[in-house]
Amino acid sequence: PIVILPDNNSTLYWNCINTQGYACNISPDVGGPIALPQGSSPIRPRTDTAYTLNCNGIAPSPPLTLNVDVQVASTTIKEIIP
Repeated sequence: PIVILPDNNSTLYWNCINTQGYACNISPDVGGPIALPQGSSPIRPRTDTAYTLNCNGIAPSPPLTLNVDVQVASTTIKEIIP
């Protein structure tokens, strides 16, 4: 999986071949049906998210899934003794 920190942006890229004008889509939604077989979209998941790409065409391929994990930032407390 890809790991990002909370409130950080990332970019999701895709490239489908043999779509012959058919639409692709990504779920969860990253801006509606994707008309172009290749492109990118900014993402900012707040929790671990699995993005699934579906492309139709003359030779449709099985859906592809990318897992994005949101890593919880850890806090370190140090004692300072005067």
